[in-house]
Amino acid sequence: MQADAWLLDLDETRDAALVARLDTSVLDARERERAAAFVRAADRALYVTAHVVLRTVLAELHDVRPEDLVFTREPCPCCGAPHGRPALDAASLSVPPLHFSLSHTRGRILIATAPVPVGADVELRPEPTAVEELLSVLHPLERAEIEAAGDAAGGPAGEPSGRAAAFGRIWARKEAYLKGLGTGLGRAPHLDYVGGAPEVGGALERRQEPADATPEATQAMLEPTATRPWAAPATGTAPATGTVNRSGTAPRTATGTAPGTAPGAETPSPPPPRHPAGWTLHDLPCGRAHHGAVALNSPGPEARPPALHRLSLDAFAAAGDTGSGT
Repeated sequence: MQADAWLLDLDETRDAALVARLDTSVLDARERERAAAFVRAADRALYVTAHVVLRTVLAELHDVRPEDLVFTREPCPCCGAPHGRPALDAASLSVPPLHFSLSHTRGRILIATAPVPVGADVELRPEPTAVEELLSVLHPLERAEIEAAGDAAGGPAGEPSGRAAAFGRIWARKEAYLKGLGTGLGRAPHLDYVGGAPEVGGALERRQEPADATPEATQAMLEPTATRPWAAPATGTAPATGTVNRSGTAPRTATGTAPGTAPGAETPSPPPPRHPAGWTLHDLPCGRAHHGAVALNSPGPEARPPALHRLSLDAFAAAGDTGSGT
């Protein structure tokens, strides 16, 4: 089972001209209405860009035109109303639809696709005041890890340390999981433990595209008949330090003590697994100011880390030029 993550770096000042060239005619009436409702131009541009990119990626994967995609909502697991996970209308496609999830924040757009239910979240690292305001809603062990991270001198493989970094990593995992469930924050965040040390050194790091991927390489993604350049792992090896915590072993705090262990105790109490039952959570490298995560409804070794594709806005703007006839 292979999932994919699609990450786009967006700067509202640097990329304003490229955003203006996107083919917004692919959006449906509901998307245009929501875009028009944004007061800030930057928020409107982020929303429009995210949905144009989402439609383009999904259209290529399903061999249809972006404007022909029809979106629907699955039933909410909490109340049964039709406001659960977004989905593609299978009746409008000639192939079984993939599951997908979209997330965007200032500076980043993240899309995840998979043959199983999937959730994605990307977060700008919060300010200390936001951490203080939201800390109480997390699982008790997550709160303990965040508190302990405030004394950390540094993280593995250059991972930023401190309370804000620990909170951002945990919150991205939590949102990805809740979006994958389809509940969103309708399910209390303190019910599920998703904490633990940063995920480093896994297959994800070897599968990502080079950071300097050209617009031409990204444009190949838009061609249904093109050979996908991301099929083979990138050259190089993963960092030697760090392991992915998939076994449910105790996450460690900055002092090396498993959360939930009383000082001086010889036998620590068993912690909950980092991955909720039936799900696997993967961190995504989104830059030092952002945190990203993908949650897959697939347990253990079946849920390999998603292949990460770094997209270029130039390619989508070029596609817009072609689509509009300019």
